Amino acid sequence: YKGEITFSSEKILSGESYLVYGYSFEKGTFLPYPAPGEDKPDILVINETDNMNNITGAVLSSPDNSNAFHLDGTFGTQQQATAFFDAYTQVTDSVFSGLSEKVDPNQVWTFQTTAGQFAKLLVEEVTVKTDSKVQDYVEVRVAFHFQPDGTRNFDN
Repeated sequence: YKGEITFSSEKILSGESYLVYGYSFEKGTFLPYPAPGEDKPDILVINETDNMNNITGAVLSSPDNSNAFHLDGTFGTQQQATAFFDAYTQVTDSVFSGLSEKVDPNQVWTFQTTAGQFAKLLVEEVTVKTDSKVQDYVEVRVAFHFQPDGTRNFDN
């Protein structure tokens, strides 16, 4: 399935502790992390900060998944990134890492779940938010195409 989604590193008070919500492609919804129970999100956003703890960007993480992210390309314009994303129909790479590099607009990433399913991600926007009662956070808006059957092909 395809769509657009916004990942967030915003911390939410839950009882006496804080949690974040990550996205589960298999469930098609956001899940809390740390999670009560066995269901974990596939993707979390982590604030990238400087030595003064100011947010400088975002990194993507996947709990208990050391083979999650592969950067397919960084493009000069949204039009170039979208053209690559649309033409990208098959996962050919086999080298994935547990954390992404810094995520920027006009990047295309391949994401692999712990179940061996794939999603392609087109980063549309990265925004630092300062409206939280807890602390500043970052949002990453992406277009995605998820392939739930475990093949390396994205049907258009």
